[in-house]
Amino acid sequence: MKIKIGGIIGGIFIGVWILVLLLYGLMALVGLFTGEIFLPSKRGGGGTLHGATARIVSLIILVITTLILSALWRAWRRPRVVQVHPMDSEIDRELEQMRERKRRQAEAKANVPRE
Repeated sequence: MKIKIGGIIGGIFIGVWILVLLLYGLMALVGLFTGEIFLPSKRGGGGTLHGATARIVSLIILVITTLILSALWRAWRRPRVVQVHPMDSEIDRELEQMRERKRRQAEAKANVPRE
């Protein structure tokens, strides 16, 4: 079994981003109900918004988070379409013809009476 490192790293990367989106979404949901939202910054600080401003920012964050998560959900649920290269279909036809010839040869050998 081959383990594709790129797939694992990509999965971890996407998983972390989904967790960040859920964290901000949860904080925005709490901020929408309470009227206070804490927005962390890169350096560990951050700021708190209060009142109507907090509710408006929370609503904007919730809308953006919902759009991103719904796009990810639709992409995950969409059936995978396998693209077939034109040369591959030609090779497949040739292989199928070879199999048919072998089958006919096997049938011809089976129909020959034994002496």
